[in-house]
Amino acid sequence: MLYEKIMGASKALGALGGQVEENHWQLIRLVKKELLDAADQARELEGGLGPVDTPQCRCVVNPALKNTRENGGDDARAAS
Repeated sequence: MLYEKIMGASKALGALGGQVEENHWQLIRLVKKELLDAADQARELEGGLGPVDTPQCRCVVNPALKNTRENGGDDARAAS
């Protein structure tokens, strides 16, 4: 996900080739190199994360809070 975003930014900068002066193109090439390095690092990090959309925890209602305003229970409706 992050890798693709960084690569997209690098490609967008590459589209400026031939449209900017040489001194500006040198700067763009340096930025593109840094973006490619960052993309490689992002790919390594993302590889170690596992699936992003996998639930890591589940919510449990605390019985002590049941029917209280904090939990959206009946007391909350009666007060409004």
